[in-house]
Amino acid sequence: MSSTFIALPLSSGEAFLLRTTDNDGHERVILVDSGKKYGEGTRELAKVLSEISPSIGHIDFAICTHSDADHSQGFWSFADDWYGLGRTLGEYWLPGGWANAMPSILVDPTGFAAKLMDGATRASLDVRSNDDALTNVSREQSHYIASRDLDVESRSNALVALDYQSQPSLEAAMGLSADEAALLLIDREETDDIIDAFDAVSKPDLLKSAVFWTQYGILFGRLHPDNSLTALSEASVSFQEVAETAQAIRKIALAALSYKIRIRWFDFGKYKQTNIPKGGEPGLLEPCCAVEVRPDRRKTRKLSNLMLFHSLRLTRQNVESLVFYRPETDDEPGVLLLGDSRLAHGIANPGPPFPRPFDKPKRKLLITAPHHGSRNNDYAYGVLAEWLGTDEQYYVRNGGQAGQTLDAYIQHKNRRCAQCIQCHGKCWRRWVSVSTNGNEWKWPPSADECGSPQQNSLQPA
Repeated sequence: MSSTFIALPLSSGEAFLLRTTDNDGHERVILVDSGKKYGEGTRELAKVLSEISPSIGHIDFAICTHSDADHSQGFWSFADDWYGLGRTLGEYWLPGGWANAMPSILVDPTGFAAKLMDGATRASLDVRSNDDALTNVSREQSHYIASRDLDVESRSNALVALDYQSQPSLEAAMGLSADEAALLLIDREETDDIIDAFDAVSKPDLLKSAVFWTQYGILFGRLHPDNSLTALSEASVSFQEVAETAQAIRKIALAALSYKIRIRWFDFGKYKQTNIPKGGEPGLLEPCCAVEVRPDRRKTRKLSNLMLFHSLRLTRQNVESLVFYRPETDDEPGVLLLGDSRLAHGIANPGPPFPRPFDKPKRKLLITAPHHGSRNNDYAYGVLAEWLGTDEQYYVRNGGQAGQTLDAYIQHKNRRCAQCIQCHGKCWRRWVSVSTNGNEWKWPPSADECGSPQQNSLQPA
């Protein structure tokens, strides 16, 4: 059977669908990311999938590469919508840092929200106390640098590398007991409102926590009084960012419990320790910068508020974006799913690059353009040239924002865009479908062109 790769034409964000065959000749369906950043309230992912590929009744793997809204928010309601269409889902593959939020985010969401606010305030205090050393980096980068003692390796200590032969139960993968899981299912049947837990943490209580830690910093000379209001403001913004991620985790996890969807975690921190990825489905879909893990129930419950905050916030960094590879075989060509990765360590400046995690392929790969083709991730193309011997591969771009600048991406002649805001604005979108011809990708003849825009249409490229 041939493979088909589709860049889904969502109203915003990035999502890809891969239909391929495993080593036994069985069809496997893989969904990577879910789109959605703009258009609040829209629930289009399941609808678009059913329109474009009406024959799909089951998705084997639904992967979230990282927590950015334009990759993850479409998963909030996806399982309910997909099952509502009479279809099924096998597994969620999620960022390992999210596992640290289990089970507190499920069992005690209101208390967890308060912990996140406390952690956000402490993190902002750290940044403000290090302002002199951080004047030349962005605020997003400074949050990471100021808390380098709480890096991804430390965060990963509450995660256990998984023996592929002994997968945990669904409840164990979430750090839940059987009784806790049963109670959660009862609660979900009684109400669909699972976001209010974060709104229930009153603003006065959050402000009280933020003021306390700001005063603490001033008292012990870690924070200048002139920075106090700025620290409070940054704590509030940081909390909102992480609360959004926490809401996504809770929604996905509750849906997984309801429909018995297996959850598997892939952690960048464990990979960083050795630069050796592990886990996934060998020969079908393998991680390139992560190790498959499970949460240690005892350790995750003992993480500090600051560590919990960083467990969710740091997944937003492009350096931790999960990357997966569909290996090239004698019968099928390869696919490299980059998410927002630059294929390198480092926050302020990329480097060193990740070592190549697979054998050098013999044929051209189909590659998703890193970070929607943004020049901020142009470093990845150099890494790909080292890995593959040439960077003249096939590139498919999806998502992106009007403010993004394209540079290295548009230098490649073998490229195709499902969304091209830079050329045609937000209303223009189309689905890019690439199929195989034998054991190679059949590339469109006009792959070096954007094409003629068709407003609000779902015309194939």
